[in-house]
Amino acid sequence: MLTLKNVHAGYGDFQALFDVSLDVNAGEAVAVIGPNG
Repeated sequence: MLTLKNVHAGYGDFQALFDVSLDVNAGEAVAVIGPNG
């Protein structure tokens, strides 16, 4: 199991993720896909 809590990510002045929390269980697949694929 993977658990992320209150994750923030970005570059320069652009903030891509703000306060994201996520649980991923064994056997699950998760992707974060933006406008550029």
